[in-house]
Amino acid sequence: MLNYLINRAALRSRVLRLTPVDTLRRQASAARRRDFRPDTDLSAAAGAVLAGVDDRGVHLLPAAAELLGNDATTIERLIANGVDGWEWNGDGILESDEVCNQDGEAYRLGLNSTLLDLAEQYIGERCFYMGCSLKREDVSSFKGGTRQWHLDIEDDRMLRIIIYLNNVEEGGGPFQYIEAPRSRLACSQLVYRSGYISDATMRSAVEEARWNSAYGPAGLIVAFDGTRVFHRVARPTSKARLSLSLTYTSRHPRHVFRQVRLRLNTCRSALSDLSERERACLPGARWT
Repeated sequence: MLNYLINRAALRSRVLRLTPVDTLRRQASAARRRDFRPDTDLSAAAGAVLAGVDDRGVHLLPAAAELLGNDATTIERLIANGVDGWEWNGDGILESDEVCNQDGEAYRLGLNSTLLDLAEQYIGERCFYMGCSLKREDVSSFKGGTRQWHLDIEDDRMLRIIIYLNNVEEGGGPFQYIEAPRSRLACSQLVYRSGYISDATMRSAVEEARWNSAYGPAGLIVAFDGTRVFHRVARPTSKARLSLSLTYTSRHPRHVFRQVRLRLNTCRSALSDLSERERACLPGARWT
């Protein structure tokens, strides 16, 4: 069954890249955005995030409480618990099901009503909460994977929230990004479609002075659209980085990674009391 779901998702992704199908998909998406009407007005903090991501592709918010309200206490607890508060696997990444089983409140942060409102108003239509990842970026010489420049491929427009769970300073593996207008030019210059880009290749399109690093205290929120800004995790050289990432797409995404899916037992035990809206934001089996 798992192989079937993986193969089906891969086939769907390939079909969506066909020009006639992609044209129809984009037309349907534009129609949904025209018809979308938000349910509520955003708070001042959420409005500032929306404006920043709209304009530059990225917005930094120093304190989680400004956006998360009472749910910020969960962030405070995760910061206090640190790395030792989790049972880690070999690669230093815990995906949705693992996070939910170990700490249901951490997973449910992504269903915070303010974050859902923000995601829907940025994307311009009803959203999916594509789960969370807890990442421990250790000090190492490894420079592959997401430590290289890339754009995300899940959808045409998406919102990702990264929350630092420790102080991130020089050498601490900050999130790095190139603002959307310059990323758009680099995309064109490099004839970029997907995949990872080396530093040397990126330098040929964007001078290092335009490579931004997000330094800040534990609790810093980095909100960005990974489809519009080249980004990466800088390699930690002196101190590991601990962070929680929450991801949102439209309900008609281009690609869904299987790690966003929760096992049925997890849903029954940890998410049995979700509201109708929260449940509708979780992608079902047909998307995974």
